[in-house]
Amino acid sequence: MFSEQSPQQPSFGMLRPGYLSAGQAARAVEQFLRSHLPDWVNGQQRNTQRPENTLTVSLCRFLRSRCRKAPTLFDFFPEFPQTDRRRVDLGVHAAEEEGLYVANQMYGLDDVFYTLEAKRLPTPDRRREREYVVGNGAKQSGGIERFKENLHGDSLLYSGMIAYIQEDRKPSWLANINQWIADLATHPPTNGHATWGQNDLLRQETTATPRVREFSSHHHRAHGSPIQLWHFWLYFIAP
Repeated sequence: MFSEQSPQQPSFGMLRPGYLSAGQAARAVEQFLRSHLPDWVNGQQRNTQRPENTLTVSLCRFLRSRCRKAPTLFDFFPEFPQTDRRRVDLGVHAAEEEGLYVANQMYGLDDVFYTLEAKRLPTPDRRREREYVVGNGAKQSGGIERFKENLHGDSLLYSGMIAYIQEDRKPSWLANINQWIADLATHPPTNGHATWGQNDLLRQETTATPRVREFSSHHHRAHGSPIQLWHFWLYFIAP
């Protein structure tokens, strides 16, 4: 698991150039999340309606604690600065000041090689109900939208999203979100540069636990480069 205790790792967590591809590094972070997110969401069942920022701060503290116990070569940091004075909810960076190599590039404490954006489902304001995908107005506050518009994870090939599922929805949240994406193919945001289409739809992945469900999506960003998003949906209600 991309940790210092792996027998294949060089000493003190330094990765050789080319030792991990961008995809391998992303899979390591996603496997870490897959292993630990169920414990966090199970411990939140008394706080099922907490605000998004409160949940994300709590989640970050939990993940950082689990990183120290592993130990891993990476760590999580909240509100990590991005382009255009934006901040992404969680940035994944090297755990030690010596940094690490991913895809022949050095990543230090101030660099992220994976980012995560978190959203509540449903949003507290019905005017923002599609915010997991796209924002309402000029702010570009949508989760997937920010990745497609190069506002989050710019230059990264892999990143992720987290959904805090606080109410059920009929039809399913997956059906709703994919319909919102399909609508954008014919009625794109007037303030955006990225194009939307069928390739942006979420696809369900195999899930090991009912309170954490996984999906994947592939996107082309405004400047044309691709990004894959891995979605972790955390159920605060009975799934």
